[in-house]
Amino acid sequence: MKINTNLFNAFNIFTLATVVLLLVGTTSTISMQSIDAQQQGLVNNQTDTSQNVTKTFQISVIEEEEVYRWANIQGINPTLKFLINANNTVLILNPTNEKHEMVIALKGKEVASSGDVVRSSSGQLFFTPNTTETFEYHCKYHPDTMRGIVLANRR
Repeated sequence: MKINTNLFNAFNIFTLATVVLLLVGTTSTISMQSIDAQQQGLVNNQTDTSQNVTKTFQISVIEEEEVYRWANIQGINPTLKFLINANNTVLILNPTNEKHEMVIALKGKEVASSGDVVRSSSGQLFFTPNTTETFEYHCKYHPDTMRGIVLANRR
């Protein structure tokens, strides 16, 4: 019995392409779920590479009745729990039409800032506290309504 090799090769290529698409589709779904969770502030990543510890938070700007506030899954103007001697990163989402800047201060003195996060964009703030301390955070442009506490602890 003679097998048509062209048909056999086409079937193998089709099968291989299907497997690759399934694998890529699965990876994309996992990746997208992770990104969606991060965008909703559901992810609090913490990585320990024995030398460098990184902790990541996400916070968004919300506007309610023409008043701006910080918000994430923990609520409005939530308390942020940073690790001392760790690379703490705050991912800031700004879907509003105003610019915002997150500032972390200790006893009224600025110790970290995100810089301006312009309208409809995102930004980051990096901070590595070296002592157990209570800091405050606020928006440079809306300090009365966009403010909260940062607790820096060992764990």
